[in-house]
Amino acid sequence: MAVLMMTQFRVIFLVATLISSLLSGTNSSDPNLVDKIEMFKAVGLLNKPFTGVTQTSGKLANGKAFHFTDKTTHLIASQGAYNQANKLIHNSHDFSIFAWAKIDSDPSAIYRNTIVSISSKAGSELFLLVMIDGKRRGTGLKVTVSVQDKRGSRTQYYGETDRLFDFKKWHNITVRFQDAQSLIRIFVDDKMIAVKEFKGFDIFPDDAELRLAQVYAVDAEDLGDIKNRFTGDLQDVKFIRGTSLDDCPPLDRCKCTDIVGRKSCVMEGLKFEDGQRWKKDKCTVCDCKSGQVICTHICPTCNDTGVIYLQGETWKAATNSCLDCRCEKGKSICSPPTCPVPDCTSKKYKDLIIPEGKCCPVCKEDQCMGTGKEYRECGCKQTCSNFEPSGSNCNPCSEGCFCPRGQVLNDRGQCVAPIRCPCTYNGETYQSGQGLQVGPCKMCKCFIGKMFCFPTRCRSG
Repeated sequence: MAVLMMTQFRVIFLVATLISSLLSGTNSSDPNLVDKIEMFKAVGLLNKPFTGVTQTSGKLANGKAFHFTDKTTHLIASQGAYNQANKLIHNSHDFSIFAWAKIDSDPSAIYRNTIVSISSKAGSELFLLVMIDGKRRGTGLKVTVSVQDKRGSRTQYYGETDRLFDFKKWHNITVRFQDAQSLIRIFVDDKMIAVKEFKGFDIFPDDAELRLAQVYAVDAEDLGDIKNRFTGDLQDVKFIRGTSLDDCPPLDRCKCTDIVGRKSCVMEGLKFEDGQRWKKDKCTVCDCKSGQVICTHICPTCNDTGVIYLQGETWKAATNSCLDCRCEKGKSICSPPTCPVPDCTSKKYKDLIIPEGKCCPVCKEDQCMGTGKEYRECGCKQTCSNFEPSGSNCNPCSEGCFCPRGQVLNDRGQCVAPIRCPCTYNGETYQSGQGLQVGPCKMCKCFIGKMFCFPTRCRSG
């Protein structure tokens, strides 16, 4: 009986431990790992003013937001905050960097906006970077993640929204690092825009610096300076400890739980409680973690030379750009394009060829169509630099695409009349017809790609 009671007690204890683990929303019992690191607090923004930073209205009603300029001074996290981040990065095996961000619309401010970075104290090494760029025409957002991996190599990973995306508004940026799965997932407004394989993190030195809204790097003279400042508004920038999928129950057994003191989440107008999991679509599972929605792609992915593609995505094969590929249930299905068969019966040359850089065959003499050139079985390449007005014959001739007769190739690869060829004199470029005085008694003028010089009436002085 005593043995039976002891066995029952152990079962109850194990069940209670499992439930406690699930409710805690963590993937490790390590008490030294924090659940989150708030960057505004870590660098001291909540306690004192900093040059180039002003408080502004944010996307969220709760919490402060700040506007950052190209004059922002050093924003370095405390040693304690860096130590916490270092442990979280290397020991949690699943964490996210999260921020609400709005880039300034000034064209000079839309590129290379750093959210967080970790670099060596001298700025000679960059260990971790999350940065966003706006597109020049005001639409589309690019997220860049840079990681120094276990091999000591620094690799950049990218995710891009569609081109109709307006980056000048507030957006939620999340980068999730799943070390155990060797994956980086990039989200914008809760939508995963990229998933990439990575090799884990290199060991960071104890005196490295965690920075907000900037990178510290050396310049050409090996002097450290602030680079790639964020120009715009930021709110709720933080590191969040994630939850491993292996610790979660199957989807059909997930329950909604009201937990006192926990933050709920709102997504697409629906409220979810802290710790709750739901299926957004057939390939996406989302978790509510301390008020933050973290979504994970669960369908099998495809890999083409290290680039990860999601279910249903299409791309050009890395080794053969003529193959169109699609990811279907974890398999890359690639096929050549459907090409019409050209009729060459009325042509001088009956052969079919596939021109360089093209995927479909054309009649041999049509291979130059659309290039401004014409096909010759035996031709000479005449350029602005080798053109001779008296005419010249090359030996041997070659087959290919050549400029029409009476035209030559300029240095931009365009066919032009020889009279439009520029000239080079003493390292300077002059347009056809342009002249210059090269001495008191000498004048030179550009004509059909060559400088012709002749004496002039001498100038005094």
